Amino acid sequence: MLRGDLPKDAPFNTDYILLKNTTVPGDKVPTFVDTARDAQIARLGFGWGTVFADMNMDGHLDILASQNYAKMPLNFLMKQYCGKLLQNDGEGHFTPVGITANALSKGFGITPLIADYNGDGYPDIVWVNIDGPAKAHINDASGPKGVIIPFPDTTRSLNARVEYETDAGIVSRQVIAGQGLGSDQTRTMFMPPQDGITLIYYLDGRGERRKF
Repeated sequence: MLRGDLPKDAPFNTDYILLKNTTVPGDKVPTFVDTARDAQIARLGFGWGTVFADMNMDGHLDILASQNYAKMPLNFLMKQYCGKLLQNDGEGHFTPVGITANALSKGFGITPLIADYNGDGYPDIVWVNIDGPAKAHINDASGPKGVIIPFPDTTRSLNARVEYETDAGIVSRQVIAGQGLGSDQTRTMFMPPQDGITLIYYLDGRGERRKF
């Protein structure tokens, strides 16, 4: 997911962009389609660091987007664009749930940091703010815990891919470095419940079969 302008010969783009890979197997050139408007995330305000994380461990990646720049003019208006938590409904759409989840950030944030800060098995949020103190939001989810897959904070973990099968199909996740703006995220993966074997693939070609 990115934000910015298009090439010099294209109109200036002020919306968020969510590119869906529509490449047909066998094609030599990959193709992508911008689905941000259909997903209801194109207009989120003045966004900075954006992170994908499965906050309720239902198998669908949610979006956390920090907002605002402390030195922008008319900040009294910009404060309506607070840090957002958008829940993925699994059908290609995202719904703002920051108010009901008590997870908004109004401190001109630069990025959210996702990790299990209190060790209860659920992903928590820290909003890193540049016009005020950081804000921590502890996840008090009461639903069934998913699978917690910790990876060491080493270069071998980068881009490691995890796959396993659930009743809803195959779930796949990848360790992606540098999510957010000028930040990084935990190497621990928070995934939906499962009872089978988890497959782990590394960039060096090696793999593992593990049960969590």
